[in-house]
Amino acid sequence: MLLDRMRTRFLFDRGVRLAERGNYQRALTYFEEVMQREPDYALAYANIGFCHYKLGAAGDAQRAYEQAQELDPNDPDTYYELGCIHHGQGQRNAALECFRETLRLQPNHAEAYTAMEQVRIELGMPAIETAPEPTADRATGQTKQPDLAEQVLQLLRKGEDAYEEGNMEAALEAWNEAAKLDGKNPRIHNNRAAAFFELQRHKEAIDACAHALRIDPNYTIAHVTRAEIFAALGNRDAVMREYAALNGVDDELAQQVLDLVKDAEQAQ
Repeated sequence: MLLDRMRTRFLFDRGVRLAERGNYQRALTYFEEVMQREPDYALAYANIGFCHYKLGAAGDAQRAYEQAQELDPNDPDTYYELGCIHHGQGQRNAALECFRETLRLQPNHAEAYTAMEQVRIELGMPAIETAPEPTADRATGQTKQPDLAEQVLQLLRKGEDAYEEGNMEAALEAWNEAAKLDGKNPRIHNNRAAAFFELQRHKEAIDACAHALRIDPNYTIAHVTRAEIFAALGNRDAVMREYAALNGVDDELAQQVLDLVKDAEQAQ
């Protein structure tokens, strides 16, 4: 359950890093596995589309982006990428509509504006839109992270790679370093809890969950982590307390915790 979700996130992050290095074929296999695990994960389909596009399979890319668009109709980047595909296939009117929808959803999307202007000129249409003020890095489309935030992100990824490989000591070491840099990040402490749990250091795992929830009481995944620890220890009452904390707040996670109790009872 929790470990499956972490595994899915690790697979997705691994695919992103492979794509960033230009290894689109291998990245595609990771995103496709994510899709198999979470069929409603719109961003997985979008990344599948991106990889297909880079590999020259425009038709497959378009179908993947359209699936992502259906799952998440409010993602401006999906419309932008679809617009690029339409434009590459000579479908200028369809491309124009996609770029306009991108700008409706994200008015400061500079790349969409530039692409839309190119299509407008090709169609001989008058200029009617106003250029947005760029607020992001033109190369990546993302706001540049401060150095400290980048260090934390790198440590998170390092720990996730180690966790995926089964090296819990290395994962915990990386996440402990991340916690020193950003002690107010609940995700870091929840990750530490998962590593402690795998190392059979149950008290420290429970304490790490509590730390995450003190930082952010709404970080509900920490309740699930703690419930799994209590379930492994056979503490049904503690698991039910985690269920009570989630019930009515996040019904999907509450059901996962309840399933832990049912599984434990069936195993007896």
